[in-house]
Amino acid sequence: MRNFYLKWLVMMMVLGSCKDQSQEKPVVPGTVADSVVTEKVDTVLSGETIRYFENNGFTTFAKTKNPKFSWNSFHLVNVWKEDTLYTTPFQANAEYFQSYGQFIKYSSDSTMFIDLDSYNIRITKLNDGTYSGEELGPDTEVSLIDLQDNLKKRLIFLGPGGDIQDGGWLDSQTIVLAGIQEGSDGSSSVPVIFKYHIPTRTFFLYETQDTLNATAIMRAWRNQRLKNVAIR
Repeated sequence: MRNFYLKWLVMMMVLGSCKDQSQEKPVVPGTVADSVVTEKVDTVLSGETIRYFENNGFTTFAKTKNPKFSWNSFHLVNVWKEDTLYTTPFQANAEYFQSYGQFIKYSSDSTMFIDLDSYNIRITKLNDGTYSGEELGPDTEVSLIDLQDNLKKRLIFLGPGGDIQDGGWLDSQTIVLAGIQEGSDGSSSVPVIFKYHIPTRTFFLYETQDTLNATAIMRAWRNQRLKNVAIR
């Protein structure tokens, strides 16, 4: 039943985006024509998503932990839109950028960035140039910071049992996040990939059933990504 619903949902999104092209105005990349923007639906991870994880070292790390690990085991399980994200003012001081600047992920034009860590870990840059970190609790939040409007928008919030290990930009409009969240049975953890398309406010959720090979790798990557931070 779940597979049937997913196929129906994907089909409806595709049909909804198909209009008589003779009636549409051409859309110039980076602009919005008549407030209509569409996002391609990939039922498996796209090549650009896999390349992102290859380029930042995640894939190499995963293969050293388990050669059987494969991004191709992730499949689309849900698509949804968020009309509004939980938003608060963002006013960061120099200390924030001194502590987290090395770890935040900027968009290509540097008008936005992804904050993966400040809610979850208190990172401090010490006088000798090294970093120390203190875990702040069992919950995880990942935020999108808009520097033009000075706003902080919550992308993902996960309770105990879930976390986001990594994230970045596929392009100037698309964010990808990798981690673990609680399974539907409430007792297991499922490796997941979230993709978020900013113009359409659409989330895409990918899961793998290959939990044996993927879960341990997902739980270990954040420490590798933050290997220069002494976390206690």
